[in-house]
Amino acid sequence: IDNSRAAAAVRRLSGRWGPAKVLFDPAVAKEALDLEEFFSRLESAVTSYGGPEGWAAAFGGHDTVRRDVTRILVYGGRLLSEANSRPYLWERIGHSTLTDAVPPAGDAKRWGIHIGNALFHYGVSFLSGELGAMDLTASWTGEIDAAVQALAGDLTAQDPAIGVIALGKWGGGELAPDADLDLMFVAPPCDYAALARAQQRAVNWMLKIDPGGRLQLDARLRPEGSGAPMVSTLPRIRDYLAGRADPWEKIALVRARAVAGNMEIAREAVEVLQQFTTQPPTTEKQWAALHRARKRAAKETSKGSRLLNIKKGRGGMMDFEFATTFAAWSLKLPPGPEWSRPLPERMRIIANASGDERWQKAAVFYSELRRWELSNIIAGGRKAAEMANDGGEGETTAKRIGMTPETVQEKWNDTAAVALDLYHSFARIVHE
Repeated sequence: IDNSRAAAAVRRLSGRWGPAKVLFDPAVAKEALDLEEFFSRLESAVTSYGGPEGWAAAFGGHDTVRRDVTRILVYGGRLLSEANSRPYLWERIGHSTLTDAVPPAGDAKRWGIHIGNALFHYGVSFLSGELGAMDLTASWTGEIDAAVQALAGDLTAQDPAIGVIALGKWGGGELAPDADLDLMFVAPPCDYAALARAQQRAVNWMLKIDPGGRLQLDARLRPEGSGAPMVSTLPRIRDYLAGRADPWEKIALVRARAVAGNMEIAREAVEVLQQFTTQPPTTEKQWAALHRARKRAAKETSKGSRLLNIKKGRGGMMDFEFATTFAAWSLKLPPGPEWSRPLPERMRIIANASGDERWQKAAVFYSELRRWELSNIIAGGRKAAEMANDGGEGETTAKRIGMTPETVQEKWNDTAAVALDLYHSFARIVHE
């Protein structure tokens, strides 16, 4: 940035320095900055770099600016309605179309910029109501898949080639912006020396493909956990699942999906994982352990009565996920790609297979919780899926999703009732 006016615009828009935190604070924005003055400054900042075409070139390397402009534009919905009446402004900030050319395979820096632009594009499209919550997570998952596949060359360049399996929300096609990418590496049967080389390549690859903090890779969810070798072989996976795996891992690993590297070995490993995850617990002790794991997650994330934990709190997204797996077990759904689809799609599959209309309602409620979560992440800067439900923060949070604190609480109560009803309907409850 080579002129003082541009530098000042970056400082104002970033919200990271001095009085800018007050200038663009949602609680005081109305008093601190006239609405027309806000648009004037934003437009000046953009046109300083040459209009619409200059946006990506000027801000492509400034991740904080792109993220904070997204947040500035939604101020709990107040500016959003005004901005929607000004199409030229949306065109100027470059969100209407994502025009980046696909970067070359192996170019981590270019992929980092591309992913940043995609995040801004999808984030603003979601916050402006042009993109639904599940559409956002599907689009973002697709961008990350493409990036990881393009940067996976080091994993297949030598023998043994390594397969990459996506787990968690990434595996299920529901990746939220800024979420960790849960993954595991798998190799075919090989001797110790070859496996040692594969593990070193996997570690080097994780460090190399993290451009600008965009790809936060996390291998701790792999079978045997963080104390296990970074790369597992098929025989080791089979041995672990057959005798040492905990019951809760049936839930944790159910969304496994082959995503990059040696796809043949990755798909074979997914088949092995699904043979484990698609079979229900067989003893009361196993069911009891599974329920304890769920209760422990809810207890560990409790932050007090004024926060709704819409992800791990009882009646939240985690209960929907457990209940959906319980129902699939009950229906004896066979292994297949259906297990790694987004949760609302899995719910509709269960609804069609069972004739139980509660699952259609569950798909709607779960998608609404994802909307709340994504609004919190993109507009509010919270990573945790927690929402204040009283006080000034509660008002701001509710306004951001077009509701009042009272209607948020009512909706949450209705949603939690459905989630818990399904959980208890399909769980094998064990009285200890």
